[in-house]
Amino acid sequence: MDYKVQLISLLISFIFGIAFYFTSLLNYKIIKKYNTIFKYIITFLYMLNIAIIYICLLFKINNGNVHPYFILLVLCGFLFGLKIKKALIKNVKFYEFVVKRRQKWYNLTIIRVIIWIKGYLKKIKEDLLQYLLF
Repeated sequence: MDYKVQLISLLISFIFGIAFYFTSLLNYKIIKKYNTIFKYIITFLYMLNIAIIYICLLFKINNGNVHPYFILLVLCGFLFGLKIKKALIKNVKFYEFVVKRRQKWYNLTIIRVIIWIKGYLKKIKEDLLQYLLF
């Protein structure tokens, strides 16, 4: 196997690990409402399908040569998918935090403007009353 095919196989294994992580999250969300027997059956079928898809990919790329470091890169891709998910959740939570703060700031600004206008109108009213009384 030449180095180009090997590098492509490594890259595909890593990307497959990331896809494997996100599809296993999806699988978990789908099966969590079923009873235990169906969970085991669906998980078994899911793992079987994932293994067959990976082997078919390797057959397409490098005639099915499986090396231990390909499996290691699938595991690294799986763990990298976990890091991606954590980073995305962290960014989404931070974004929601920023949106809430902006909304509070916006509401406080509107309240301050309304209070300032009321105070200003009250002052104009007092000045007008003093002008009319004298």
